[in-house]
Amino acid sequence: HNTTLLLYKHYNHSIMSLRVTNTSEKDVEHDALLDKDVTTVPKRQSKLRTALLSLVDHIESHLNALNDVPYKIKRVIHQVQNVHYLLYGTLGIYMIILLIQSGSSKQYLSAKESHGLLQVPDDEWSRLKSLYERTERHKVDKELFIDDPNVWYQYNYPVDFVCPNAERIGKISGGSQTDRNENYDGYLGDGKWVCNPRGIVDAIRQRMKRTRFQNFREFFGHKYREKNGCLIYSIGVNGNGLHFETGIQRILTEEAGTCKKKGHKSCKQFCDIHVFDPAGYHEQVLMGDGIHYHDFGIVSSVSEAKSADSAGSESNKGAPVLEQRREHFKSFQEAVKELGHEGHVVDVMKVDCKMCEWGIYDDWFDRDDPNRESHRGHGRAGLSAIQQLLVEVHGTPQEYVNDFFERMEEENYVIFHKDADTQTFQGMSQDYAFLKLDKGFFP
Repeated sequence: HNTTLLLYKHYNHSIMSLRVTNTSEKDVEHDALLDKDVTTVPKRQSKLRTALLSLVDHIESHLNALNDVPYKIKRVIHQVQNVHYLLYGTLGIYMIILLIQSGSSKQYLSAKESHGLLQVPDDEWSRLKSLYERTERHKVDKELFIDDPNVWYQYNYPVDFVCPNAERIGKISGGSQTDRNENYDGYLGDGKWVCNPRGIVDAIRQRMKRTRFQNFREFFGHKYREKNGCLIYSIGVNGNGLHFETGIQRILTEEAGTCKKKGHKSCKQFCDIHVFDPAGYHEQVLMGDGIHYHDFGIVSSVSEAKSADSAGSESNKGAPVLEQRREHFKSFQEAVKELGHEGHVVDVMKVDCKMCEWGIYDDWFDRDDPNRESHRGHGRAGLSAIQQLLVEVHGTPQEYVNDFFERMEEENYVIFHKDADTQTFQGMSQDYAFLKLDKGFFP
């Protein structure tokens, strides 16, 4: 503005100079009159005045633009502040909603420590912990009676955990007494106890569900590996039938609600079940939907000859062990890799292979300690975890039996069921059911 005034003064001074030097007295009088009306200024003066006024307007427009800069900056800052306040407000509302949701749906400690399988009130869960701590694993020295299995099992490794809603699944469970008599084929061990089988569905869905934080990170390019759905392994076919496998498939599929109508044949089966046995039972048993039979047995990755020799199959007697190994057996790690299950969680694994359990149990887990016993393998099982282990153990081989149960404890398994087979093996065989818990459960 000051620059404009200065230019205007120079303009007036220039006009007066022109009048003095270039005009007559008459012209001066005439120009004096023209000061009152710019439109009548002579042509030469009019061009100069127009040029100066144009320059003044140009300078004023730039000055006005400069004057607008602070205002525009303030406006941008104000808009940023509004967005800032909006984000804080949205975040606050979101936190309030989360607090309300967490208050309305309290998660029990049992859900966390059982990997989502159990929903037990905290006071009852504390009593279950206390029961585990008080349970004596050995009533006598663990080496005593080891040559007498039915006595040894009586005094060692009892049930140390009570699983709510445990259920026996298999051929002779459920139905009327008449139905059970008609279906009975002499194999009492076919029914297996599973901890809260109907809760497995919710546990799997929670496992597969991504957290909000994971979704947020994935939005910015972080890649997450998808968690697997229901997966069950069954090592060994018992009694020429798959009653346990079809039974647990039916229960979980019904619980998952994937059938529009109960018993509908076109139901989408909830579980992917894999059965391993070298005796060729796939030609004798009916495969249900979602059940896959693999015509090979599981052998130890370390003591292959010993495991193959004790695999319990009649078909491998009288043939060279190594040849049988190539044709009819694979290690647990090989089976996991071949099926593409590396990093997966197995929800239930049933093992009933007539003595082969002693040669293969160490392959079920990852081994990080190189200083373990010589029969322990080296490598990785390939699985993320096995949630429930249903194992029928046979006899008490001194080299393995105590190490087997100690390994179960090391891997954070509790015993929720123990059942002696007093008919087929006169108590020398025991059905054990193990449940994997989080390390926070243990003292």
